[in-house]
Amino acid sequence: MREHYEEQNEEIKIRGRIITASLFLEFEMEFAIYVHFVPKNQHTDTLNLYLKEFILPIQFGKKVKLFKELLKTKTYQNKLNIFLKSPPQLMKNSNDAKHLRSKKTLQKFIDTTITEILELRNTIAHGFKINRFFKTKIKKGTFILSNNRKRKVINIKTIEPIINNVYLASLIIKHLMKIDEDKPKQE
Repeated sequence: MREHYEEQNEEIKIRGRIITASLFLEFEMEFAIYVHFVPKNQHTDTLNLYLKEFILPIQFGKKVKLFKELLKTKTYQNKLNIFLKSPPQLMKNSNDAKHLRSKKTLQKFIDTTITEILELRNTIAHGFKINRFFKTKIKKGTFILSNNRKRKVINIKTIEPIINNVYLASLIIKHLMKIDEDKPKQE
């Protein structure tokens, strides 16, 4: 009984880390989408209604798709250029971010990361743990999830790099939002 409880607890931790990271990313994407499509009417009640009715109800997968399309726009291409000319300290000090020095690699990193977390989130949200169907012993803390006939093996080691990338991508998106491409950056 205790072993079952420990296994459930480990599964909850892993699922929780994935959901937490995806929610962090989702918030940044929601804000980016909101700002990009903000209505011309600037009254608070209208803006709140717009947010409530058009931005927040969008499913995570559609937000990912929409944000990926936003990255291709001229506005975001300019933001990426400005961002790369003067990257924030987090990019300069992070070993994980050293390879993100061109617009192409940066855009691909964001695109790949948000796709990976979408797939992982869908797997843990809608997948079923199928460990018990395997005759061989599965390593403690490892879970095999099945979703739409696809299997995914997850444990802390497999999700940690993805989660780290999600947090980095979220911070990059947050910094992109602060860039106003019409104004020169103050040094």
